[in-house]
Amino acid sequence: MITPAFSGEPTEPYYKEMSVVSVAFNAHYVFWKYLFVNGGPILDFETSDNDNWIDSQSGVGYSLGLGGKYDFDKFLIFINPNFKRHAVIPFKKDTNHQKLTEFGVQFGLGYRF
Repeated sequence: MITPAFSGEPTEPYYKEMSVVSVAFNAHYVFWKYLFVNGGPILDFETSDNDNWIDSQSGVGYSLGLGGKYDFDKFLIFINPNFKRHAVIPFKKDTNHQKLTEFGVQFGLGYRF
C-alpha cells in the first residue's frame, strides 16, 4: 500500500504488487531454554516488473528475529517476530536507493526424528 505524502489535498492510498525471491542464511541461537534469536544476510532477487514505481529490491539485505519456543516429546512449536530489510547493498546502484522493510511474525510446528 502506498500512501502519498500530504500535499494539502486529500489523497487516497493505492496498491502496487511486487515479487521478490529471498534466500536467507540465518544463524539461530537458543538461550534460557524457551527463547531464541536469529538473523543473518538475505540474498534477494526481484522477479516482477515494477514499472519503476520503486527501485529494484534485488541485492543483499538482512533479517533479525527474537522468538520463543516450547518443546514437547517429539514436537515443538514456535513464534518468531522478525524484521527484514531488503537491498541494503543493491545490485543496481541508484542515488538515494529505496529499500523495502518488512515486519512479520512466523508461527511454526516442528518434528524431531
